[in-house]
Amino acid sequence: MTSAPAPPRVRIAFLRHAEPDWLDGSPETDPGLSPRGRRQAEAAGDELLSMAAGGFAYSALYSSPAKRARETAKVVGARLGLDVSLEPAFDSLLDAGSRQKLSAKDLDDGLTAQLESVQQQAWDVVERLRGEAASNLDVIVVGHEASIAAIICRGLSMPLAGIGRFRIDLASLTLLDFRQQRSILALLNETCYLNGI
Repeated sequence: MTSAPAPPRVRIAFLRHAEPDWLDGSPETDPGLSPRGRRQAEAAGDELLSMAAGGFAYSALYSSPAKRARETAKVVGARLGLDVSLEPAFDSLLDAGSRQKLSAKDLDDGLTAQLESVQQQAWDVVERLRGEAASNLDVIVVGHEASIAAIICRGLSMPLAGIGRFRIDLASLTLLDFRQQRSILALLNETCYLNGI
């Protein structure tokens, strides 16, 4: 008697965008990358390339529509030979004041509602990817602190109130491995490849 094949696993490498160039000092604009941010994106692309040599077979690269994320994704895509697909669900859509409250011990009701919306939109795309996977799937998502942290909370069945319990630094890598019955946080806020930048 043969057993049914295991459902495919989906691994998603979440890359937070690299350092933005806030020319006017205002986080309300849509900046591209700073010169340092471009170097960070290149280093992240090299790290993802080395992961590919170690067994990752990336088939898609998604990015938030924000300029800093798109530019990060473009650098990474050039390294890996992947086109960038824009995915609005991975944009955090938080204003500057809300972003500053992410590490607060207690989230206020307004921020919680915003984060719930961010989380649900991003999770819907994750679920779509899982549902469409006919075989093992590795993808890259370039996003923002809030969207990545919200997905981690959902993937690990953590309450959203725990979003301030871990950091997602600029140009850091986080890896979630989605299996049939559980999600595994295989990498969190990895930045070793940014040393010296």
